Amino acid sequence: VFGAIASATDPASTIDVLWEYRARGALTTTLIAIVALDDALAMTLYGLGTSTAGLLTGGTLSLGEVALKIGVNLLGAVLLGFLLGWLLNFIFRWMRQKEKTLGTALGAILLAIGIAVAAEMDIILATMALGVTLTNLAPRRSKELFSLAQSFSSPIYVVFFVLVGARLDIGGMPLWLWGVVGLYVIGRSLGKIFGAGWGARIMRAPSAVQRYSGMGLFAQGGIAVGLSIMASQHLGGVQFRPGMTLGDMIIFTVTASTLIVQVLGPPLVKLAVKRAGEAGRNVTEEDILSQWTVRDLMDRETRLIREEDPIAEIIRVFSEQDDSSYPVVGPENRMVGIITLERIQNVLANRDTWRWLVASDVMIPVRERITASATLKDALELMEQLGFEQIPVVSDDGRDRAVGVIDRQKLKKRVSEEVWQRQNQAPPA
Repeated sequence: VFGAIASATDPASTIDVLWEYRARGALTTTLIAIVALDDALAMTLYGLGTSTAGLLTGGTLSLGEVALKIGVNLLGAVLLGFLLGWLLNFIFRWMRQKEKTLGTALGAILLAIGIAVAAEMDIILATMALGVTLTNLAPRRSKELFSLAQSFSSPIYVVFFVLVGARLDIGGMPLWLWGVVGLYVIGRSLGKIFGAGWGARIMRAPSAVQRYSGMGLFAQGGIAVGLSIMASQHLGGVQFRPGMTLGDMIIFTVTASTLIVQVLGPPLVKLAVKRAGEAGRNVTEEDILSQWTVRDLMDRETRLIREEDPIAEIIRVFSEQDDSSYPVVGPENRMVGIITLERIQNVLANRDTWRWLVASDVMIPVRERITASATLKDALELMEQLGFEQIPVVSDDGRDRAVGVIDRQKLKKRVSEEVWQRQNQAPPA
């Protein structure tokens, strides 16, 4: 039973660390796959473990009958979850009122629990099979449903772990039980490290997976605690020592060890992805746009056009340079507007006007300004709002001095290059 429960890894804390540190790579993919699948494996092993424990502690069933019971228990739970998931998807197709979907889903979950309890099937496996079925049959509809359910799930998790913690009477735990907790933690940790490492070597996985995958699997959470509670119910009648049943020993051990490994688990996941060189590689363009400032990419060498410059001079600047717009400045380089190629094209046909038109006559007054300390995201949004390919950048001192120009196409190209470089940087040897 301990071996079955120990195989489970807490997916929530592991995924949270991977997401927080923007991890991306072979190790990250492996950890996500393992934590997603090993809970189902843990429940399968749990069914075998508890049935075998019941047989070894005085059960009357033969080994063949135990195997048949386990098969019916596990396969029946999966089949029950599949049928209810299919039925729920069928109901959702004909349901016009979206506000009723949550109540219907909760009803299906309670029905699955009720049938599983009455038929002595695995509750967790049945409900998990229901969720998997619904997700694959109706991905869009289930995404909306699960998002709604997550909005009120936190209090349920809190109450669950408070009730679990209330069962941990530290003062009432004998010294030998702490020894069992220590052996469980050590055995589970060594099993994770060496088991994951050997498996990776057998499959010739990348070196980062071979070295560090075990470190990322320490966390133990809801599934393990839930299985220990179920074990305390299944094995509550088996007397282990005077005043303590086998079920009590299991739940005390798993709950106490969860407190320990949940302290060690997240830091070890962080250490694993950092040593593997995968931290910070799962970046998006949105991340770069929010992190970098206009100062990082602006062109400081842009030509400043004074508001009294004649049109002939401005046309010469446009013909010699590649920029499609230039800032127009007044005294002390204070920005007063912008001249675009489109505005210049309007006066090209009438050469007579070149002699008396100046920059202030054809410029576009700029009321919206972007400062050098603003984020690239803000600059991009302003350019899209104004419909400009380039906008001038002003100083941060409040004096509106033109200090450069930011170009939208160059911005997007540089951000895309940075994302590619971060995602494909070589991990350390």
